[in-house]
Amino acid sequence: MLDAVRTTQRSTLIAAELRDALGRRQKELPSRWLVGPVDASYVGADASGVTESVEVDLCRTLLESDLAHVPPRGVVCVRASAAPATALVVNSVQARGALSAVAVVESNVTTARTVARHFGERVSANGIAVGEFAADWTLALPPLDAFPRPRLYLCLGNALGAVTAVGAVRMLRVFRSTMNPGDTLLLGLATSAALAGVDPTSHFDALERIDDTFGSSLMGGRFDCESRYDAEQRRSETHLVARRAFEAQIPGVCDVRFRKGESIRTAVSCTFDRARTSAMLAGVGFTLQAWEADPTGTFAVASAVPAT
Repeated sequence: MLDAVRTTQRSTLIAAELRDALGRRQKELPSRWLVGPVDASYVGADASGVTESVEVDLCRTLLESDLAHVPPRGVVCVRASAAPATALVVNSVQARGALSAVAVVESNVTTARTVARHFGERVSANGIAVGEFAADWTLALPPLDAFPRPRLYLCLGNALGAVTAVGAVRMLRVFRSTMNPGDTLLLGLATSAALAGVDPTSHFDALERIDDTFGSSLMGGRFDCESRYDAEQRRSETHLVARRAFEAQIPGVCDVRFRKGESIRTAVSCTFDRARTSAMLAGVGFTLQAWEADPTGTFAVASAVPAT
């Protein structure tokens, strides 16, 4: 009975979230709908891409300089499914000998379980516990009161840049609310953006998930996929643009009208520099402890600690 109540409450919250996002002046799609099945090889394999390899190297540099004296006992991994570097960084922390627990936080239960299973295959043989959690990290992290400290929070793969500036500040505030002196946050951040072609598959798949979930009809060749760059906000955006005017019913959520050329913003990718990152961190109670940047100027890793 309790599980049924929780399921109903979660469904109500998801519907309300979608209603709010589609009711904005710039229609948006909550990020949970873009999350598809997790590729096991992607999560469990070494970081093979250039950006991922750079991110691992930058993280290891900071681990050796900032966390060498007090290695973390707990690691909290946020959105590791989109950041292959996370698993390798956890391995580096494990090699220091103090790690006893890893928490995997994803946007849905299925993804969290998949990622946690692959993390477990890497570390459980050494007696390290791996827990899985589903949460919207722009609103709250799961209860971690019993989780060991000092903690290392990993938010890599430009996860902070996958939300708007307001969402990024909310994320940082959420992290800060669960951290104590001695804990550290590592942020993997894009520092430059090149507008490139976007594979529209995952964006159209997101609409199909909504249709399957609510019995709506958003799909059906009604949209084109476009990439845009907002220079003022320093971010690239992906939009699904209506080919013609129409109205769609999403049962249990809302009716939504589109004018020809009106769009749903399905994804953003913000970029950061040291000054902007330092200001955002300071605004929510962090101190930027270190900044390691890729020589090519495309990526950086920031280390932050609770301000004293």
